[in-house]
Amino acid sequence: MEKNNKFEWLSPPAQLKAEEDSIHAWRAYLPGERPRLAFFMKTLSSDEQARAARFLRTEDRVSFSIGRGILRCVLSKYLGSAPENIRFDYTSFGKPRLHKNPEEPLLNFNVSHSNRWAVFAIGKNRKIGIDVEHIRADLDVLGISRRFFRHRRLISLTPLLKIRDKNFSTKYGF
Repeated sequence: MEKNNKFEWLSPPAQLKAEEDSIHAWRAYLPGERPRLAFFMKTLSSDEQARAARFLRTEDRVSFSIGRGILRCVLSKYLGSAPENIRFDYTSFGKPRLHKNPEEPLLNFNVSHSNRWAVFAIGKNRKIGIDVEHIRADLDVLGISRRFFRHRRLISLTPLLKIRDKNFSTKYGF
């Protein structure tokens, strides 16, 4: 839904189904979920808890734990299983993916986070990606681009700076 030139993020239904031709995007403001940290920690596997413990800064430990806990909760809505029962495999680059189970739908997901926000993309039977970047109002992106890119590259880059997030079928807020 578009409202006042901005997209409205929906509250998700109790159960979700990924369709072949759609991508669902989720967003979460990580500090807003801090009161639920203990719950999210209980959903993490022992290797995820160990990974969280390796972060030097408390803020990074908390953000990782909340973000991974939210990912598990979101995926559980599609899979119909408890968040703590979801199993991940990892690519050679360390990216998580769902452990293949022939009795579950083939869901793919991607996660990105920046400056206290996390976004998640969920799709069925397709490779997907999502990215979020904190946009600093004081940063002249086009000016920096002019300094480092040739004119032809700059012409192809300029429209990308204006792209809006209209390419998602459904967007949910956690």
